[in-house]
Amino acid sequence: MLLFHAYPAALPGGYLGVDIFFVISGYLLTGIALRERAAGSFRWGDFYGRRVRRIVPALLLVLIVSLLLGACVLHPRELKLFAQSLTATLLWVSNLYFWRQSDYFAQSAAQQPLLHTWSLAVEEQFYLLFPLGLWWLWRRPGQALRLAIVVLLGLLGFAAWAQQVFPTASFYVLPTRAWQLMAGVTLAVWHQRDTTMVSQGRWLQVLGLVALALALGWPHLLAPILALGPQLTAVSGAALLLQAGRVAAGPQWLASRPLVGIGLISYSLYLWHQPLLSLAHLRWGEAALQRWLPALLTLAGLLAWLSWRFVERPWRRHAQGKILPLRHLGYGAVLLLLASLWLQFQDGSWRPASSPQREWVNLHYEYADEYRLGSCFLNYWQGPAHWRTCAEPGQGGPRVLLWGDSYAAHLRAGLLARSDQYGELVLRAATACPPLLAKAGDRSKCAELQRDMLAQLQRSPPDVLMLSARWTPELLERLDATLYQVRAAGVRELVVMGNTPRWRGGLPGRLAGTLDAQGRAPKHLMPDHVEAQLHLRQQLRLRAEAAGARFVDLWVALCPEERLCATTDDAQQPLYWDEGHLTRLGSERALRDLSLPRAQ
Repeated sequence: MLLFHAYPAALPGGYLGVDIFFVISGYLLTGIALRERAAGSFRWGDFYGRRVRRIVPALLLVLIVSLLLGACVLHPRELKLFAQSLTATLLWVSNLYFWRQSDYFAQSAAQQPLLHTWSLAVEEQFYLLFPLGLWWLWRRPGQALRLAIVVLLGLLGFAAWAQQVFPTASFYVLPTRAWQLMAGVTLAVWHQRDTTMVSQGRWLQVLGLVALALALGWPHLLAPILALGPQLTAVSGAALLLQAGRVAAGPQWLASRPLVGIGLISYSLYLWHQPLLSLAHLRWGEAALQRWLPALLTLAGLLAWLSWRFVERPWRRHAQGKILPLRHLGYGAVLLLLASLWLQFQDGSWRPASSPQREWVNLHYEYADEYRLGSCFLNYWQGPAHWRTCAEPGQGGPRVLLWGDSYAAHLRAGLLARSDQYGELVLRAATACPPLLAKAGDRSKCAELQRDMLAQLQRSPPDVLMLSARWTPELLERLDATLYQVRAAGVRELVVMGNTPRWRGGLPGRLAGTLDAQGRAPKHLMPDHVEAQLHLRQQLRLRAEAAGARFVDLWVALCPEERLCATTDDAQQPLYWDEGHLTRLGSERALRDLSLPRAQ
């Protein structure tokens, strides 16, 4: 997981580390419960006491440090969102919180310091139901394995169905994750029957390692084959290795001191890495984060060792709580919960927030109708069949097609205000789908929409094709080929719309922290990480013009000085409603000097 979050291209399937962790967790805890019951020493109080001592001390430490760092780094709006996630984490429902916050316009994963706690919430929710499941199996000892397998297959089937119908929810919620924990439970129940297969131990090791290597290194090859292909392969690999470890000695490198050491600090390392990477990303930006990654990973490792040595070990060593009573953890959790609730009540401010500050922090913009969400600006789950007639008449001129993601949809209002520039305007936009042609073999929803768009361009090319997106350096690598191919499809005039200034955490939250004594927001501010944004703007211009396309520089219209950009009008109405999406007012300002090529 750590390697995936830091260098995703190095280990594309690193996200499956959570799936593997769930299998191991279910196996170990069920095995402990079964062995203690067989010895007559099992007590539910002891079981949950061990869970608390294992999970909570290091977690509370990381949450406290993250809160203190967040108070120094985050804007009021960001701090309020952090406090909400902190409350959800302390109540063991952060998986539900992040699921409900997974809207397209929500904060990205890199901007959420506590996002990784969703897996802890899933695990603890499972163990709240654990007593009922074990009681059910213990009442039928002769059928326990058969019942466990039936439950496992049922949960797996439900998860495969849910991934197709509710992909976002299925990532976060217990019902679609329980099969991974249940795989570990089933393996532990099987081992209770002493079915060892000793002669097959070496083969199980090989198969397990191959399965894990395939899932972690090439998950894209597995996804098209069957539902939950990467997850099922990773879970199977973990289960095979657990079985092999029971019946035969594992490879010596798995027992090497470095790997054993990483295993000891793995929980603390998991806790520390996301807040450090996220807060660094928020503070310094993506480009600086990449330069500092080795240092941040080293720091995460050091903090993980310190947490394990001075927090995890002492709490777990005093298992009876004689020196470190569990109630002290409860006191700490309650105080942290009160702090998180206070920050939410104060809208991200430690001091009582002013009325103008609250208004900016809680600003909500109704974009759905303006963007024509669901008909011309498609949602995550929609495909080409959901396109509706999106043509809007102008006052005469070329037929214009605006193609892109939400950063195309937010230009619609500005184009409607310049209806003298076209005879017809058509919007074709989709969430998180840039106006680039699909890669070969890509079966994603975006690729389906992109192929449909190319077919439309070939059937009926517009006079002017405008491309707009949340441009990134990675997207620019594919822009050249797209421009050449759409021109070959018959489009005469190509226009690439430039990037808008971006405001970390959203402009409203930024303004909330910069109000003057009268509660007025500054009319101009410097965008976050402005040098990186200006470099991207220049690269986009060069690529567009090299391909024979016209470049429309939105930055010029929105920033009277290159590094100082407008934020509101004279009436304090915002030009942006989040990190970079324009309000109607901002869209009209960005395109007020637009001059489109005329139809030939």
